[in-house]
Amino acid sequence: MKILSRIWAAFVWAFAGGDDDLVSLQIGQKPPERCPSSTEALQQSPELLATYTPNIPGEPIEIGGHQWILAPLNATAVKQYGKQISEVGTTGRLPDVDLVAKLAYMSLLRNYPGIKLEYVEFNVDHGNFLKIWEVLLNVTGMVAQAGEMMRRVQEKMEAEGLKA
Repeated sequence: MKILSRIWAAFVWAFAGGDDDLVSLQIGQKPPERCPSSTEALQQSPELLATYTPNIPGEPIEIGGHQWILAPLNATAVKQYGKQISEVGTTGRLPDVDLVAKLAYMSLLRNYPGIKLEYVEFNVDHGNFLKIWEVLLNVTGMVAQAGEMMRRVQEKMEAEGLKA
């Protein structure tokens, strides 16, 4: 029986790439009933999730002590939070921390499918939410769109003989 346990431990060690940190089976210990899938493992460990290679280009930002890539907001996020985003733009007030956390979550979800809203909400605070907001606006193209809109308004005003 000891030989089979050692063979099993060697097999598991080799299957995990030979990394002793990944495998902690002791001789005589039963293997787990079910190994977590890669998505489950990523959901359980933000540290592991942060090492995931994102597919959608974006801007890097540090949240919760890890580097993440914020992707542009998709149509779902803009549809869901568009009214709140435009209210911030038209009133000139600061966005709510809660809004920034939810938008950051929607952005990160595109590159890190296992990320949890609770993790993002816990790590977005008054110390970093303005930086995250700025990156979200830039990566999504809202700053460029606002600049283009301003340019068009100024051109129209000048064509009509009005001063900006």
